Amino acid sequence: MLQEDDPIVKFKLSMLDRCLPAESAVVFGDVWRVDGGYTVACAERGCERVLLVDGLETPAWQEERLRQPRIDFMKGDFSNPLFMSSFADRFDVGVAFDILLHQPAMLGTLNLLLAKVDKRFCVVQPMLEEQSQPGALVYLPGNAAGRDIYPLEAP
Repeated sequence: MLQEDDPIVKFKLSMLDRCLPAESAVVFGDVWRVDGGYTVACAERGCERVLLVDGLETPAWQEERLRQPRIDFMKGDFSNPLFMSSFADRFDVGVAFDILLHQPAMLGTLNLLLAKVDKRFCVVQPMLEEQSQPGALVYLPGNAAGRDIYPLEAP
């Protein structure tokens, strides 16, 4: 679950607070390292229905899901157009925290995610400003300094 004293978690929750309240939310890729923590946060902040879409499942997430009747789960690859077309649900809010840099076709994946959202889309994606190219951004995996700012290793 979430370590709410962590500054990054605080920032993401503050972004979520700006998008809510809402009746429904879909959260993409919220299992690794957080076991559905932001999905649970949506439910705790008043969403009547929250769907988590991820290809990963953990025992901690499964237990949390059983405790939360307003939360549902679809296991699959949200970057796959066939999987994403397998459900027609639409949501008021979409949440994508730290997932885009892992997608081989970032814009295609972003298009698939946005197609499920009717009102607001909350995205947090760490990037670094490219010092040699004004106005350009670099994904953290493309810059060794990124590991110092946002380590990808599990605690």
